[in-house]
Amino acid sequence: MFDKKIARIAVAFCLCHSAIGAASDDKREAIFATDVQQTLNLGRAVWLESSGKKFLSLYTDTSQSYRDGIIILLHDVGGHPNQEAVIKSFRAFFPRHHWATLSVQMPLREEGAVSQDYYSLFPEAKTRLLEAIKFAKAEKAERIVVIGYGLGGLMASFSLAEKIVGVNALVTISLPVPETNDPNVQVISSISKFKLPLLDIYGELDTANVVNSARERQVAGKKNPYYQQFKIENEGHLYLHADGLLEKRIYSWIDKIVSKEGPPGPKGDKGIKGFSGIEGIPGPKGDTGEQGEQGEQGVPGIQGVKGDIGPKGERGLQGVQGPQGVKGDQGPKGEQGLKGDQGLKGDQGPKGDQGFKGDPGAKGDIGPIGEQGIKGDSVKGDQGPKGDQGPKGDPGPKGDQGFKGDTGPKGDQGFKGDPGAKGDPGAKGDPGAKGDPGSKGNPGAKGDKGDKGPKGDSAVKPQ
Repeated sequence: MFDKKIARIAVAFCLCHSAIGAASDDKREAIFATDVQQTLNLGRAVWLESSGKKFLSLYTDTSQSYRDGIIILLHDVGGHPNQEAVIKSFRAFFPRHHWATLSVQMPLREEGAVSQDYYSLFPEAKTRLLEAIKFAKAEKAERIVVIGYGLGGLMASFSLAEKIVGVNALVTISLPVPETNDPNVQVISSISKFKLPLLDIYGELDTANVVNSARERQVAGKKNPYYQQFKIENEGHLYLHADGLLEKRIYSWIDKIVSKEGPPGPKGDKGIKGFSGIEGIPGPKGDTGEQGEQGEQGVPGIQGVKGDIGPKGERGLQGVQGPQGVKGDQGPKGEQGLKGDQGLKGDQGPKGDQGFKGDPGAKGDIGPIGEQGIKGDSVKGDQGPKGDQGPKGDPGPKGDQGFKGDTGPKGDQGFKGDPGAKGDPGAKGDPGAKGDPGSKGNPGAKGDKGDKGPKGDSAVKPQ
C-alpha cells in the first residue's frame, strides 16, 4: 500500500511538472498530415480548427441509399487519423454498413512519449472532439457515435463525462485504467456516472492495465443500464487476428442500441384535430368514500440489455519458471586412427624341376621277342615349397572418443580424422622354374624273329 502511494505521488509530480508549458507537437502533426494525405485512397481530408489551431480529419461518407449517422474515430497514443491498427479498417468497414466516419487527429506529444505524458493534453483533446461533433451535426447526422481506441478511449471518456447533446453512444476499445490521481483520467468514476450507452471491448491478451481492470470497469458499469463489456478471446492490443470480429461486434451493438428503429422515414402530414365531444352530465356521487388520488404511473423502465456471460475469474499468476540450464558444448570428435599398413605378400617359392623321363626298354628280336627294355624311371621333380604369406599389418589404434559435452547448445562437430593410409600389397612371389623334361630313351634294337621274348617289366612309376 505504501509503495502504491509513493508511485501515485511520483506520477502526480511528473504530471504537474509536465503540465507546465506542455503542448502538442505541431511539427509532428504536420509531418503526419503530409504523409497521410499523400497516401490517402479512401475518403477526403477535412481541416477543422480548435483554439486557433487547425488539425486534420478524414471524412468517409457511405455510398448506401441512406445513412444511419456518423462515427467519430479517435486513435491510440502517438497515432494519426489513418492509423494502421484498428482505425484504418474501421474507416473502410462502417461506410459499407450505412455509417459515415470522421477520423480525427488528436493532439500529439514528441516521439517516444508514453500515455501519462498526454494527460495534460486532455483539455485540448476535448475541444477537438467538440469540433468534430459540430462537423457531424453540420453534415446533418441523424446519430453520432464516438469510438476511442486505447488512449483515444481515455480522451473520449474524459470529454464525454458530462452528456453532450447529439452524441448517442460511446465505444471504448482496450480502455486502460492507469493508477493516478489526475482528475483527467479517473476512468472508474467516469464509467459509474456515464449516462450514455457504453460498450467496453478489449482483448484477452491485451495490455496489463486493460486486462487487470476489466472486472473493476464492469462493476462500475452496473449503474448504467446500457453498459456492456465484451472480451475477444486470444487477441492482443493490436487485434491482428480478429478477422473482422472487432468490427462486427461493435456494429451489432450500435445497430441494436442506437439505430434499432432503422432509417428515419419521411415525416407524415399533421392530422386534423377532431372536434371535442359534448361533455356528459355527471352522474350522482356514490355513497362510497372518496377515492384517494391515483398515483402517477411510473415511467416504464428501459429494458436492460442482456448481459454478457460474466467474465471468467482471474487466472492465478503463473509461477516464475526457473532458468533453463545451459547446454554444454559437445566435445570434439576424436580423430580416427591411422589404418595399419598391409603386410607384404611373401614370394612364391620356385617351382621344382620336372624329373627326367626314363629311356624306353629295347625291343626284342623277332622270333623270340626280345625282352622289352626297362622303362626308365620318370622321377617327378619335387614341387617347390609355397612361399609364406606375409603377416597381415596390425590395424592402427582407434582414436579416443571425445568426452560427451553437457546438454545445452550443440557443440561444433569435431573434425573427422583422416583415414589411415592403406598398406601396400606384398609383392607376388616369382613362379618356380619349370623342370626340364626327361630324355626319351633310345629304342632297343629290333630282335630277330623267332620266339616271342617275355614282356619286359614296366618301369616303376616314381611316387
